[in-house]
Amino acid sequence: MSPCFFRSSFLLSSLSLIGVCCGGPTAPSGDASVVVRVIDEATSLPIVDPAFGISVKLTGPATYTRTVSGGTASFSSVVSGTYSLTTEFTYGYRQLDLISIIIDRPQTVTLPMLPVDDLGLTEVLVDGQGSIPKGGSINVAADGVTLTFRGRYQLVKYPRPSLLGFLADPFSAPFEYGTAASYVTAPPSDTQWEFTMSRWVPCLGGSVNLTCVTASESILLRLNDPRARAGAGTTIMSRLQSWPITYRLAPDCCRYPL
Repeated sequence: MSPCFFRSSFLLSSLSLIGVCCGGPTAPSGDASVVVRVIDEATSLPIVDPAFGISVKLTGPATYTRTVSGGTASFSSVVSGTYSLTTEFTYGYRQLDLISIIIDRPQTVTLPMLPVDDLGLTEVLVDGQGSIPKGGSINVAADGVTLTFRGRYQLVKYPRPSLLGFLADPFSAPFEYGTAASYVTAPPSDTQWEFTMSRWVPCLGGSVNLTCVTASESILLRLNDPRARAGAGTTIMSRLQSWPITYRLAPDCCRYPL
């Protein structure tokens, strides 16, 4: 028996490797299918609302990503092997555990997600410039622009107060220039929020020592209960959301907002 034949037989008998030696194909191949059922850990019901923006990723011999639709993410023609199963989401849920699965036949996997108090950004708008996508740019006039942030939120454990406050800040820190009031008494709905800043410039400092930037990577989101602690207020949730933006400053930018 030749060494080549012996080695090929050994590899073919392994569940984790697929291939042949001596000039044969080395890339793994397969056609297994996987259905991932994504459920709410608290209710055991499928998470069907697309607003949560949940997607499932399989990482192993190859990488596959599918958006959850109707509570499931379906994968076909998956290369056989061992995969880690992870998730991405806009807001509202967290994956409980790291899951590893062996894919060598059709199967269904149930993935519980933990509902949490959370908020997420879904849209950035600029008056006269429309919606600004991730990686987009904003033309900043000398006296600034009007920014509107829109997103979703969910309260699971924190008792819903009569007044809610929302803040979105491209500088990822408290920012004072030209902002409208951050506390809103009537969000558009029980799951949607909106926050507007007028005469905003991508600058820090004052009218004398004004320092401006030409790009930012993240936006700080904050959900407040302004009447908690006898009116002192408390932060219910705060998070950084990746949303890269480039600022194109006007030649005479930027004036200190008055």
